[in-house]
Amino acid sequence: MIKAVIFDYGNVISLPQDGSDARAMSALTGIPADFFAAPHQEFRADFDRGIIDGITLYRCLLESRGRHDLAGDPALLTRLAELEGASWDTLNQDVVAWALELRRGGLKLGVLSNMPHEFLARHERDIPVFTAADYACFSCRVGLIKPEPEIYWNCLAGLAVAPEEAVFFDDLPENIAEAQELGIHGILWAGLDAAKLAWKKLLKKT
Repeated sequence: MIKAVIFDYGNVISLPQDGSDARAMSALTGIPADFFAAPHQEFRADFDRGIIDGITLYRCLLESRGRHDLAGDPALLTRLAELEGASWDTLNQDVVAWALELRRGGLKLGVLSNMPHEFLARHERDIPVFTAADYACFSCRVGLIKPEPEIYWNCLAGLAVAPEEAVFFDDLPENIAEAQELGIHGILWAGLDAAKLAWKKLLKKT
């Protein structure tokens, strides 16, 4: 029996990035936008774990590019970090409405997201899915990131459900694969309509 539904934040609850942040970063630095649009996992993992802040993230990125002049500009680093955070600000209101509808229908609502401290400081109390969640597991708070299995167990424990009692929506295949490996019903996010269809199919099976 399904007792909980868990949502990722980026590209699920939020609208996908439109690239404007990377273009603005390019205009500020003279570095091609593709560089800023890349995931940069070498440093992003520490950012999402809460080990480094956004300013440090962009200093490391610029230093890796050999741009020590830019990496030493505090005002520039601050602006790059602000652009990073703002690129995730816009909610998909239809997804928000569906998540809240599921909770009103009696399901526990969870959030499982790789997320830095700065974004939470700005938005933790004004994103409805966060405030309505029965448990929200944010990577920066627990020092873990998806797809590490421990972060899924943390979320399940917070919701007090077994893996087979939870459904998880995420836009990254590797995160869904790990969820499924643990016994969670993982559904790869391909838009709200597809998610609702997959949800209905799952309920018929369980």
